[in-house]
Amino acid sequence: MVAVSSICQQPRKFSPRDNRCRHFQSRSADPSEQHRPCWWLRQQLRIANRKLQERHAELDALRRAKTEKYVPPWASEARLIHHQFSARIIAMCCCLAVVIGFRAVPKVLKIINRCLELDIPVPSRDAVRLWNCRNGVAILQEAKKSTGWIWMIDHSVQLGKMCVLVVLGIHKDNIPRNRPLRRSDMTVLAVSPAPSRSKEEVRKQLLAVAHEFGHPFATICDGASELREAVATLKNETFSGLCLYDTKHRIAARLKIVLGKSDRWIEFEGKVGCAIAQLQQTELDHLMPPARKQKCRFMNLHRIVRWSSDVLNRLRASNCPARVREKLAWVEGFKTEITEWSQACEMIDRTLEQANEKGAWEGASEALRFELSKLPACSRWVKNMSAELIQIVAVNESQLKALEIPGLVLPASTEVLESSFGSFKAIQRTHCRGTFTSLLATFATLFDQCTPEKIRKRFQRVGCRELQAWITGAGLRDSTQTRRMRSASERRRKQANTQV
Repeated sequence: MVAVSSICQQPRKFSPRDNRCRHFQSRSADPSEQHRPCWWLRQQLRIANRKLQERHAELDALRRAKTEKYVPPWASEARLIHHQFSARIIAMCCCLAVVIGFRAVPKVLKIINRCLELDIPVPSRDAVRLWNCRNGVAILQEAKKSTGWIWMIDHSVQLGKMCVLVVLGIHKDNIPRNRPLRRSDMTVLAVSPAPSRSKEEVRKQLLAVAHEFGHPFATICDGASELREAVATLKNETFSGLCLYDTKHRIAARLKIVLGKSDRWIEFEGKVGCAIAQLQQTELDHLMPPARKQKCRFMNLHRIVRWSSDVLNRLRASNCPARVREKLAWVEGFKTEITEWSQACEMIDRTLEQANEKGAWEGASEALRFELSKLPACSRWVKNMSAELIQIVAVNESQLKALEIPGLVLPASTEVLESSFGSFKAIQRTHCRGTFTSLLATFATLFDQCTPEKIRKRFQRVGCRELQAWITGAGLRDSTQTRRMRSASERRRKQANTQV
């Protein structure tokens, strides 16, 4: 018994065929266990090994459950036919692409998966671009023919001869009151590339839009002569040829004339340019004048006048550093003009606010006159500017009076269209430095709220074949990058032939 107890206190592993195991069985206290054969021990060993494997499998399952990523229910929806992703994933990618661009969508989804421990399928950026192009072409096919369209017309140009005529529409009964137009209010009627923007070419494009969607009730544009003359050719029994001016463009054109003839403004702009060069590499870089825009020069007035007013307030302070006075003391020489320009900017802002939020209606000029009378006017130049702003609004009002429709309100600003051009260039990134490419098919997506239901219906109508047909019909095969690659290929071919 002593030997048995010592063996039990220090257990050892024995194989069934070991002689020591047989010796242990012969000295066991239980006589029934003394004559058990080896096959029984092997069976018990297999059972123990099987249980051990089951325990290991359970442990691995628990470990995987802790590290497995959560898959949202909507991410495991059924895929679209002939697609690797569901309609919800495609709609989400289309919405993200409008905001952040095509290349960034896969990166953003990967970051979301990693940070939130999700397992959302991640498409490639080429797939996102293709989806947006198909979605945009499908949107262009959804507008219906009507007699109450109000057209918003403008051109977009880039490098080369090609330009794009964009026509947005909103029904006269759907014009919002007391708020600016939003992109969701507008319907894209046409995105028409053309090799030129002559009056005859624009007339053909507008006739095609009128044939497909009906003649407009009214139009609004930036005042370009080719647009207004082309609109005048569309007159018929339902369209009187009403073409409103965009208030912002009219103000910009007037400022260009007034300030372009002002010697003090020209001198002030010259000193502002010198101040940029003098301050950009110094400790006063935070006081640099704002960068001047070359295209939208009308916006320079507000930005420069705001900066000069801030500089005047710094110079008037008792604790103004001597270094600031050394570099910017010249601003005090324009103190009178800065006051006039500031008052004019305030009047312009009030005019644009009324045009954006309330549009054009009978009585708009009197309402603006009342609003501008509350603002200070310290000189004759400011008073003349106030009268010109009222006259700009009165021109649109006089065209409405000719229709003799009481209570009619029409848009007086193309701000929603101008902002879409800027958003489209942001999506294009470096491609906006060339001619228009197939990305133009995505322009209509800027005015749409994409949903899975819309994606299912649109992708049934527009596939890759229909997209390629639209791109070919629009003449977007010969982009700047394509011509560069073709020219480089020809140059390499000539060099190879010369070497041979």
